[in-house]
Amino acid sequence: MTSRTKRQILRTAGIVVATPLALILLLGILFYVPPIQRWAVQRVTEYASDNTGMQITLKEVRLSFPLDLSLNELYVVEEGDTLLAVDKALVDLDMSRILRLRIGVDAIELRDATVHTGEMISSVTIDGQLALFHIDVSNANLREGTALVGKTLLQGADISIALHETEEEEDTTTSTPLPWNIGLEEVGIAESHLVVHMPGDSMIVETGIAEASLKEGGVDLLHSVYGAKSLTLRADSVLYTLPYDSVQQTGGINPSNIVISNAQISAEGIAFHQDPMLLTVSITQGAMREQCGVQLDSLQCKVQCTAEHFALSGLRLKTPQSHLEGEVQMDYAAFTPQQSGKLDVRTQGSIALHEVML
Repeated sequence: MTSRTKRQILRTAGIVVATPLALILLLGILFYVPPIQRWAVQRVTEYASDNTGMQITLKEVRLSFPLDLSLNELYVVEEGDTLLAVDKALVDLDMSRILRLRIGVDAIELRDATVHTGEMISSVTIDGQLALFHIDVSNANLREGTALVGKTLLQGADISIALHETEEEEDTTTSTPLPWNIGLEEVGIAESHLVVHMPGDSMIVETGIAEASLKEGGVDLLHSVYGAKSLTLRADSVLYTLPYDSVQQTGGINPSNIVISNAQISAEGIAFHQDPMLLTVSITQGAMREQCGVQLDSLQCKVQCTAEHFALSGLRLKTPQSHLEGEVQMDYAAFTPQQSGKLDVRTQGSIALHEVML
């Protein structure tokens, strides 16, 4: 074989190898060109609309180097009902993780979004607006079913959840647990409002959250184990009301209409195991004021609860004029007819009469 022939073979092999690489590189570059992006968006939204039966529109998409995706004015409409409206969505992609079958998203951010579930879920309707939702995904592995979520923030949200009675037959089949283990570095909520309506407005729970933070949480869906190292909550208002309760309250706390302001709570060592049921939590600080004048300045205690037993230890409670210490050990069977159980309450302290008479 002559040297000329060898050069021709090498040249041909080089062209064969380089051509697809060049095309892939060119295709990648083209996706940064706005006209190509608009064409791709049109094709994707048409495909999504055809397969979901919903009208999905997206005004604009921008892909900036290296892989920062910006979606502007995203709408999802079903039969004239807007289910989702997002003014701006930002997605930070990680191609190296995508190629390793990991969730290739570093962060997701939604700004000025509106959600309305309509009749998608027969038993619940969710309506809400939010100014900002941001989530950092540190690591997620689809093969192993693990995820580590970094900082998550929900800000400026106004969400309403309405539960409905349905005539559907109860599904008694046992579903396979989801094999996901999720770690939560920090979850925060700020300047948000939440209201929950029970079926027929038989009960309404409403809260205005000034600030809430959960740190070092864990969610094990396979074993139904949940926990967090700490939780802090500061709520401007908390409302619990039974609108159709006809009981008239002349003084003190009205159990049918509890209105709390300036509520604060801090807790540590939160753990919940579903089967067998076990809940443990240490409340390091609690404070609030009820509309009737009852005021709690300080609360500390440890709570342990199982399916048969409730325990309260290390109780320290203070109001402006009273203080109380104690512990409680209680079997639920103690309050069940024809069953035996233990109830042990030990307290000591000082209680101001005028606070009891509020």
